[in-house]
Amino acid sequence: MTEDTSYYWRKRLGLNSPPDEKLLSKLHSPLALLRPIFFSIFNSFSKLFFPIKVFGRENLPKDSSYILASNHASAMDYAVLADVMGPAAREKLYPIATKLFYDNLIARFFMKITANIIRIDSVEDFFPALRSAATVLRLGKIVCIYPEGTRSETGEMMPFRVGVGTLAIEAEAPLVPVYIKGSIEVLPTGALFFRRGKISVFFGKPIDPKPYIEKKKTMQAYDVYKEITEELRKRILELA
Repeated sequence: MTEDTSYYWRKRLGLNSPPDEKLLSKLHSPLALLRPIFFSIFNSFSKLFFPIKVFGRENLPKDSSYILASNHASAMDYAVLADVMGPAAREKLYPIATKLFYDNLIARFFMKITANIIRIDSVEDFFPALRSAATVLRLGKIVCIYPEGTRSETGEMMPFRVGVGTLAIEAEAPLVPVYIKGSIEVLPTGALFFRRGKISVFFGKPIDPKPYIEKKKTMQAYDVYKEITEELRKRILELA
């Protein structure tokens, strides 16, 4: 059963065949030309109205692919992460965005400026997005994912979906826990304008998937996916 479960996921994620190198260009929008301008304005604006402090930047892996997994309480969370990571890492960063948000015309316009978006339909079929994310990781890039699956309207972290653990283990990608503090006060759900405040970003030490890959030899694959997902949530809560 363990091997069958793992084989099923590897097949669904496309890990049994060579990665599609054309995917990166498909996810890259022509609007990305405006990206440096957007983040220059965002950075200047943040210094005036919501200064951002960064902790643990040294924990980000160098010259390797990984999964950036963060809590999610505000529509500005990705812009904050991409801003503090800098231009080089920003261009390697591929966030997963929900279909409901992506299908909003104005939101999609700004998302294509700020990021190379992997669109996910978390209600009907999330497999294509996870497959794209696995390919992005295999091609040496960074995937940004919000394991809660949606924004928290209260700021309290919700349960994590197991897909993030499945992706980390089967794609053999380190999980970097991230906690963003203060973004919900600056731009809460439903707000149209920024409010003054302070934001802090905490990067934790990466979770190595290798020990969990070994556990698949003696445990059900799903249980291992769940275990690493719970460890991730625990690490993010510790950062909080």
